[in-house]
Amino acid sequence: MIEVRFMSLVGKFTTVKTEQFPTISAAIATVTTYAEAGGYSNVKLVDDGEDPDSWRVTAKTPGGRGGRNVAFLDDIGSEDY
Repeated sequence: MIEVRFMSLVGKFTTVKTEQFPTISAAIATVTTYAEAGGYSNVKLVDDGEDPDSWRVTAKTPGGRGGRNVAFLDDIGSEDY
C-alpha cells in the first residue's frame, strides 16, 4: 500500500490531505491529476536513494520554477499477510 501526502500548491507549504493507493502507478496518476489541476506541469517521481520505501513527486510551478514538491509517497506495506 502506498500512502500519499498531497502538499499545498499555493501559500504556506503544508500537507493538504493524505490518501492510500494500492500501487505506485495509481498514486502517481492521482498526484499528476492533482498537480495539473493546480496549473503545474512536468510531474516527476524522484527517488533520492536515502530511503528505499519513500519518494517525492516534483512538478514545474505555473510560474515556471521546476522542482516544487507536490507530494510525498511512502510504502506502508500491506496488512494482508
